[in-house]
Amino acid sequence: MLAVRQARAPGPGAVELLAVLDDRPRAEAVYEQTRVGEVWFDVAPATGGGPVGVRWRPGQGFPAPSWWLDARGWPLVPGGVGTAAPVVDVWWHPDGKFPAVGTWRFPDGPRVGVRERSGE
Repeated sequence: MLAVRQARAPGPGAVELLAVLDDRPRAEAVYEQTRVGEVWFDVAPATGGGPVGVRWRPGQGFPAPSWWLDARGWPLVPGGVGTAAPVVDVWWHPDGKFPAVGTWRFPDGPRVGVRERSGE
């Protein structure tokens, strides 16, 4: 369960969000610190528009896994009255990093533009 607990516009074209994630919600009122492995956020303006760069970092001092999300270049609502509402999707792995979907391997043959280093 994802909750966006705080959303603010610190300046023109900027949005900051505080996202809190509970990957094991319960019906009873039991408070317990949970851990979440790796997360990926997809944040977009509800009004549409082009892609917006978003950075996130862990939120410190909260009783649940949380992250601050910072977006710059955020569009205004039509008419320019305020910033567009965010739409937030999240993916997480409960126990660690996302598994790799593939591997990279150098092709066989000469490597153009790659110099060998010796003596290190």
